[in-house]
Amino acid sequence: MSAEPELDDLVEEFLSRVQRGDAVDPDQFLADHPSHAEELRGLLPILLDMEGYSRRRSARPADAVAAELRAAALYHLGSEA
Repeated sequence: MSAEPELDDLVEEFLSRVQRGDAVDPDQFLADHPSHAEELRGLLPILLDMEGYSRRRSARPADAVAAELRAAALYHLGSEA
């Protein structure tokens, strides 16, 4: 039985790492998760753009920004189905 993470778990992991300030290489992230690479390929640039936008609006509470990013990512994932 495979322990492959679900797509929403991978989005959560990617966002958490970016928000912590980790140096996340999107290409390596895709290579690390080949079974979800196709979906992530289109999603990761959007998440990075949104994270950059949210950092520019730093006056907003971090919890609100994180919730907004997650909601947008899940909305996007739902529209892919």
